[in-house]
Amino acid sequence: MSDNQPRTAPPMPAEGRDGGNIWYRRSFLGLAGLWAVAAIVGVTLVAFVRALFPRVLFEPSTVFRAGRPEDYAVGDVNTRFVETDRVFVVRTSEGFIALLARCTHLGCTIWYRRSFLGLAGLWAVAAIVGVTAVAFVRALFPRVLFEPPTVFRAGRPEDYAVGDVNTRFVETDRVFVVRSSEGFVALLARCTHLGCTPRWLELERKFKCPCHGSGYTAEGVNFEGPAPSPLVRVAISVDENGFIVVDRGRQFRAGEWHQKGALLRL
Repeated sequence: MSDNQPRTAPPMPAEGRDGGNIWYRRSFLGLAGLWAVAAIVGVTLVAFVRALFPRVLFEPSTVFRAGRPEDYAVGDVNTRFVETDRVFVVRTSEGFIALLARCTHLGCTIWYRRSFLGLAGLWAVAAIVGVTAVAFVRALFPRVLFEPPTVFRAGRPEDYAVGDVNTRFVETDRVFVVRSSEGFVALLARCTHLGCTPRWLELERKFKCPCHGSGYTAEGVNFEGPAPSPLVRVAISVDENGFIVVDRGRQFRAGEWHQKGALLRL
């Protein structure tokens, strides 16, 4: 098959069942690469900002007042100064002692308010720089939507009997292929009311919109519900190899169905 011939297996559609856009692999990988670059830039900036701050432990003042002796009863252990000065003040029967609140095993420490605020400020600066870097990198990439090809093959004419409605391409290309007594038509599977995807009901021989109840005949003509117009037809033809070719890029609304490509007569 030459490069100019239409594809046999179409990719995912440009729109989902509810009419909204979906992600394609190329756009997903492009966005993933963008976030990877932003993450690298952000980490580099955080490391640079961190290098501007010396690794200094800001200890509180070593001298402080712990109240008056009459504030303590014998046996009291005052823990009020553990968080600020890392000291327990204890009154025993012999007198007062001050114990350093540091384990003699591994010297476990607790957070000081001053050091916590300093670290919080550092991370705030890093966050601002990181967000700015992400915004700058994002501005380098244009907002481009990579649409899949609009042309695909829908089998051969002999694969269809008169009255068949092929729903196989609704998931991938949002198109119904219908063979009537006049020929073949390709209907865009989008309700003309609010854009929902109609369903084909074989027993009732009609398209039915699940959102608001619009109904269409097998030829796409609206006959019930709030739909204001028939379904849109897309171009359908036969290539040199005998395959039915559908082109979603060419569309025909009601009043344009007489144009070439709106109906394939065989």
